[in-house]
Amino acid sequence: MTLLNNDELDRLNIFSDSEDESAEKKAPPKEEKKEVKKGSKIRFKILNNEEPFFAKDLSTMLIPKNKFFTWFEIWGIPTFDYFTHISQADENWEMDGETLVTVFQNFLESSSNITQWLTLFPEVNMFTEKDLRMQNISGEKHYLPIFEHVLYPRFGGFANAIGGLYKTNFTRLYDVTLLYYNRNKTTGEIMSFEPPSLLNIFGLRDWNVETVILVNVAGKFLSRVPLKRNKLEKYLENRWIKKDKLIKKLQKRIMKENEMALQ
Repeated sequence: MTLLNNDELDRLNIFSDSEDESAEKKAPPKEEKKEVKKGSKIRFKILNNEEPFFAKDLSTMLIPKNKFFTWFEIWGIPTFDYFTHISQADENWEMDGETLVTVFQNFLESSSNITQWLTLFPEVNMFTEKDLRMQNISGEKHYLPIFEHVLYPRFGGFANAIGGLYKTNFTRLYDVTLLYYNRNKTTGEIMSFEPPSLLNIFGLRDWNVETVILVNVAGKFLSRVPLKRNKLEKYLENRWIKKDKLIKKLQKRIMKENEMALQ
């Protein structure tokens, strides 16, 4: 998930005020695929988000600085302290109130004059079939949702980010979902839905295989995200339920379109 501060909002024009009042009443826009970047090995496509999404120039959204909030730290480039935090913390990490104020106060002071994104990863771990099976076994015992394509989110860091940025220049929350699939460049046949490894990204694989990355963005005003802990956890859990269903829906659609194209 990504949060965007309010500087240069007129230039970006991401949401209009009128959209904020009526987003929930409007019918969702039809999904469209727009190819925005091509390469010899990897292609990127962007899908319309679940709520109306307006931008004068989509490329301006890629220019602002991006930092990450994870493992007790806000960072741009991993430092030695970052890897120390990983080794000392578990996946349910959460800052205490005093540390939270200090970390976010320093971050807000350093980013007050620029447009900036803050990105966090509620899943924490990389998705694997083994982790999914283990989490679903545990989730079934505790009456939690059963997922197929995502891992159960961790609430601590997400709650820290919402609390630390509430009523600041950061006014938008974006839920970004990535879907990967690999296909044969010659035949167009879908081979798998596995994400590329670093070696794949650098081109160390079969020249005839390409990876397509679909990007889905759902936006929400930060003021509409609940602050009470139990409601905030339920909000994030529901977002993950929707995310899991979205990935399943997209995979089915991609396979159906691929089968029709190959006939």
